[in-house]
Amino acid sequence: MQRLRVFARLVGLLAPYKGKTALMVLVTVLANASNWLFYMGLLRFLGRADYAPYAAGMILLGAFVYPVGALQALVSRTIAVSLVREGAEGARGHLRVFSLAFGGVAVVSAFCLFAGKAAVARMLAVDPGLVLPLGLAIFFVFLIPVVRGYLMGTEQFWALGGSILLDTFGRLDI
Repeated sequence: MQRLRVFARLVGLLAPYKGKTALMVLVTVLANASNWLFYMGLLRFLGRADYAPYAAGMILLGAFVYPVGALQALVSRTIAVSLVREGAEGARGHLRVFSLAFGGVAVVSAFCLFAGKAAVARMLAVDPGLVLPLGLAIFFVFLIPVVRGYLMGTEQFWALGGSILLDTFGRLDI
C-alpha cells in the first residue's frame, strides 16, 4: 500500500508537466533510484575493502564523465540550431564533425589509459587486467554525449529516455 502512495505522489508531482518534460523527469528519477540501488547493492556484495578500488575507478571515470557530459548541451544546441537553419543535412554534418572529434579524443584517451595501465592499476590497487574495462568505459564516455546530444537536439525524447534507462538499468545486470 505504501508503494501505491509513493507512486500516486510521484504522479501528482508530475501533473503540471506535459509530455516530453514529464518523460524526462520520470526517466531522471528512475535513473537516480537505479544508480543508488546499484551502488548500495554493490557495496553490500563486495564489502568495504573490495569496494574501495571500484570506487576509486569510478572517481577516475567521473573525472571524464562530468566535463564531457556537459558538452552534451553544446552538441544538442548545435544540432537543434543547425536543424532549423540548415535542415536535416546540416544537422547530420554537425553530427559527423562531433562524432569524429569526440571519437578521436576517445581513442587517444583509451590508448593512454591502456599504455599506462600498470601505473593506473597501482594507483587503484587492482590487478592490471581490471584496467581494460575502465578504458572501454572511458572510450564510451566520449561517445555517449554525442548520441544523446543528437537525440535531444532533434527532440527524440523517447529514444533519449530509453538510452538513459538502458545505461542505468544495464548496470544492474552486472
